[in-house]
Amino acid sequence: VDAAPATAAAADDNGGAAATPADDDAQKKIDEQQKQNALTTDQLNKIQADIAAANKLVNVKETIDVLFPEYQDNPRPGFMSGLQDLSGRYASLRRVRGDGNCFH
Repeated sequence: VDAAPATAAAADDNGGAAATPADDDAQKKIDEQQKQNALTTDQLNKIQADIAAANKLVNVKETIDVLFPEYQDNPRPGFMSGLQDLSGRYASLRRVRGDGNCFH
């Protein structure tokens, strides 16, 4: 007589169906995935904070001429002439943090 009310209570807690081992396994997988997602997010936030701490969002002005030694070994044809063109059009540049957060 007591078994029927316990079964009914279990059925009510689980949307009308008793919990199965498969349900428990599915919930464990969901819980593990949520834990991994939280760890990944925490790690990403730490990496972004480290990058932000080490690099300014917008750096100081530099002359365009600083690009010549930096790209002197670039194998693309016309690249260095493009730098020459830039140095004729602009007097300076400001480097920005290369973290993927673009702004204009």
